[in-house]
Amino acid sequence: MEPDVELPPRAAPRARALHAAAAGGLAFALYARTVCPTIFGGDSAELAAAAATFGVPHPPGYPLYTLVTGLLVRVAPLDDAARAANLASGAYAALAVGLAHALLTRLGCRVLAAWLGAVALALGATFWSQAVVAEVYTFDALLFFGAAHAALTAARTPARGGLRTWTAAGLAAGLWVGHRTIDLALLPGLLGI
Repeated sequence: MEPDVELPPRAAPRARALHAAAAGGLAFALYARTVCPTIFGGDSAELAAAAATFGVPHPPGYPLYTLVTGLLVRVAPLDDAARAANLASGAYAALAVGLAHALLTRLGCRVLAAWLGAVALALGATFWSQAVVAEVYTFDALLFFGAAHAALTAARTPARGGLRTWTAAGLAAGLWVGHRTIDLALLPGLLGI
């Protein structure tokens, strides 16, 4: 008897989506429970303040992060903008965990393997530490997994629909690389999908 679940073909996309959503939801519950309740030191304080005021943090300024986090800080029903910015990092991390699970299953991993990969990402000490304070790294992970999904979709799309999917993949990769230029070093790996 095999230790993993093999999903029926018709139920597979829906079941994969439910598994990915569950992985992300559980990760968010963990991060929300352990989130820093106020301003954290270092860059986190600067990034939380920039998000709360739509300001510009240290170079490169992280405009997309500041804009999205600033919007989340304004709609979050919390009195403390720093806590809301910290919670936004948890949301980005949880979405990245869910997308990682979904990507693993799209690449052919079994459900149990995808869960193990998602749990390893979610519980990794460095990733978790960045998911509970205002920082750019979980947002970067979210953009990466979004770009990876878009690249995989483009690579698997027949030539007829290719222009649309490759345009979406280019936009997703551009947002990811534009967020932190160091990601240029990782771009060849993304293109290898």
